[in-house]
Amino acid sequence: MSRDAITGLAVLAASLVLFVLTLGLKPSALVPIGPGFYPRIVLGICA
Repeated sequence: MSRDAITGLAVLAASLVLFVLTLGLKPSALVPIGPGFYPRIVLGICA
């Protein structure tokens, strides 16, 4: 396995961990969509 593949797997794992952590964010009364919406989009695209 090449160094690039290992780096890609590490980034994928980090993105998935952060994605799961966004599921636990509490909804905000000031933001109608919720604070975890945009991070989930970004992390979902990265993963």
